[in-house]
Amino acid sequence: MLITDFPHEVLMYLFRFLSGPQLAPLRLVNKKMLDVVSQDAVWMDKCNREYNVKSLTNWGFNSYYELYTQVLHKFGFLIGIWRAVMSPYGSLIKFEPKDGKVLGLELSAPCPPNINSPLRRKLLFSIEVEDSEVKTLCHMGPNNIPHQCNIFAVEGDKSLVKFECCVEAAHRNPGGMRREFEQFLMDESSEITEIIFTGKIELLQKFWVLKRFESGFDMVRIHIPTASPLTILDAGMYKGDYNMFGYELVLVSFSEDGDTILASKVTGDPHVSGGEKAFEIHLTAPILLREDQQTTMSVVQQHEWTVVQSYEEFPEQAFIIPQDCLYEGPNMPTTCSARFHGKFQVLSLSQNTADLFDCHLIVFNRKLFTILTFETKQLYCFHRVEETSL
Repeated sequence: MLITDFPHEVLMYLFRFLSGPQLAPLRLVNKKMLDVVSQDAVWMDKCNREYNVKSLTNWGFNSYYELYTQVLHKFGFLIGIWRAVMSPYGSLIKFEPKDGKVLGLELSAPCPPNINSPLRRKLLFSIEVEDSEVKTLCHMGPNNIPHQCNIFAVEGDKSLVKFECCVEAAHRNPGGMRREFEQFLMDESSEITEIIFTGKIELLQKFWVLKRFESGFDMVRIHIPTASPLTILDAGMYKGDYNMFGYELVLVSFSEDGDTILASKVTGDPHVSGGEKAFEIHLTAPILLREDQQTTMSVVQQHEWTVVQSYEEFPEQAFIIPQDCLYEGPNMPTTCSARFHGKFQVLSLSQNTADLFDCHLIVFNRKLFTILTFETKQLYCFHRVEETSL
């Protein structure tokens, strides 16, 4: 028996296991295969399974076949999480199908001091249908007026895409550069103040750098690991307090053997760029410190090799912030569940270059930890992003 001899219902069931591109050539086999592949129920299943699109509402098409071939097959690969390359800063961008469009949203860390707030969402792109024509639109600019842009895979590599704006003038504020910077300040710090009096020089530098990327930038796909109950803390996206540079996004994962925590920056700063290693922590030699062994940074370093066999073998230990450690955030817990030695990338005070230096990772719970750095004598706090949208 040939596959073409199977009943329509059986063929439709089998076709559920093929992708859309694999299905299309079957239309040329014979009339029966053409009839089966042309059933819109087949393409409704493809839209749902491959892109989580469950309805034709607002898409502007009368069939799932049209939706699949004209939009999802061409642009569906964008759906997911991307890191925008805007060295040294960067950005986190999510593409998702919603309300009859494919939307590209920028997800940013909240403004200080609200580290427990959800990520800020800003519409950057949309792929939508207007009068039966598929349009790729940029929504950046002072008035959020959509205008034409291009988003495409670089040399066929669907893990690297490029954005190019076709109307650069749409990004200009009629009020001039000062108005643009005031709006940038509002977005980044929820206030408008004179930079010369308020120490906003870091934001001014960021503003000038990001303006270079208004007309285009690359995006690299990233995969967010799922949390496992077998690890000391949950893998995933974290909001990190980088002191003078504000809050940044860091992706935390584990090595295959589970013995090392690996973290990379999604968004960066002039000291350590987005996409670079943030820190590396070794879990095979946990550290146990009493409160009197944490009074100053030098005292902590004297006892940093007071290790135990397993962090699972002892209860919570005391935690205090050393007297000579720089930290201006909210109050921290007075106990922690574990402490480990590792390396943290930070700007060297003596060499003026970024490198990996000794640090301690202090775990308070599965979603909260801090990094204590000996090179700069600073404490960096990290909170896990809990939005289900990631």
